[in-house]
Amino acid sequence: MSKTGYVKRHRGHFVVFNAQIFTKRMRVLKGVDLNLTVDAQNLTAAAGVAGQNFYVLHEGSPTAFWEPGSTSVSRALRDAIWWTRIFPDDQDIFLPVNYRSLRHRSGSLSCTTGRWRNRPAYSIELWTNDKWGGCNMSGAVAEILGVPPKGLRCAESGEVYKSNISDTTGQSVRPVFYHRIGPLEYIWFSNGLAFPAILYDWSIRFLDSVSFSWHRDNEAIHAWQAGKVVGLLWPCDISAPQVVENARKHLRESFWNRVAVD
Repeated sequence: MSKTGYVKRHRGHFVVFNAQIFTKRMRVLKGVDLNLTVDAQNLTAAAGVAGQNFYVLHEGSPTAFWEPGSTSVSRALRDAIWWTRIFPDDQDIFLPVNYRSLRHRSGSLSCTTGRWRNRPAYSIELWTNDKWGGCNMSGAVAEILGVPPKGLRCAESGEVYKSNISDTTGQSVRPVFYHRIGPLEYIWFSNGLAFPAILYDWSIRFLDSVSFSWHRDNEAIHAWQAGKVVGLLWPCDISAPQVVENARKHLRESFWNRVAVD
């Protein structure tokens, strides 16, 4: 009955204790102990019978005191650590970064405005944007010099951003592909870091002739224009391991292999 003992006996297995199982409409099970290395096939079979995908969340997701109805299920699903894929369009979709306009003009995304390095700037993050936030998007922030593009809703003004840029030379990186999987959408960079597509669309896409660098002494990807840093992009921490594994496999098979050949 020991959780620690079970994990030790099943090293390398994807184990989730007291998990919750959702569909796109509701939570259907609570407090389920899952060994997804063993149970994934059975869950997928059950989802096929039900005709809808199942999403596995940690016990306390999206918050420790979450109750049905307290927040939207679509928001909760962004905390999912695993889900079934019973339809053809459930598979990972990898497309060029600029394959189409990804801008969402609903006006639901809010930002703050203020000054950074004594110049006007704005910042967007997803944790306070309820529709887009979630554990799989946590940590992501875009901080850009200039005024916010039309369509963003300014929630607060007068902020003073104190983010530092790196003094090191850094490594040149670039956005490689757009990745959609389940309720998640990312832009992946060549160094294996992901940034939410919705933030990329409302910040970097509005900049011309921009390049990027990554520095070991700074978590943020630096955006450059005309030889100067004009923005910082903090990548997100993805809690769904399968999403990371599949994206990095695609990086290895496509971009990194091409770099090795070149």
